[in-house]
Amino acid sequence: MRRNRVFWIGLTLSALFASLSFLASRQRIRSPSLRLAIKQQNIWAFLRRSDGTYAVYQNGNLRSDSIPESKLNDEVCVRYGFCGHEYEAIYSQLNRSGKCIVDLNSSSPTQLKCLE
Repeated sequence: MRRNRVFWIGLTLSALFASLSFLASRQRIRSPSLRLAIKQQNIWAFLRRSDGTYAVYQNGNLRSDSIPESKLNDEVCVRYGFCGHEYEAIYSQLNRSGKCIVDLNSSSPTQLKCLE
């Protein structure tokens, strides 16, 4: 059941990116900078699975799966660059709700915020 929910979140993120790309290609959006910003979305999803491991998605694509808690800091910080306060924000949100979605385009460069 939990894996289906994670799969659904991945599909939802993929659908979001597809619709944003479609909107950017329509004539109503004439600004090249807006089209470029939509195409360059950088949304990360960090999810805690029911078995206690973690998964990392970027723009709806699975980047890492079945990460044990003991290796989460290494994976998130060393491999993906979310270190220090950023890692603490992600980890605390994962402990609260089991998921943390980060839109790097809307986050402040000095303070990362989880959307959910």
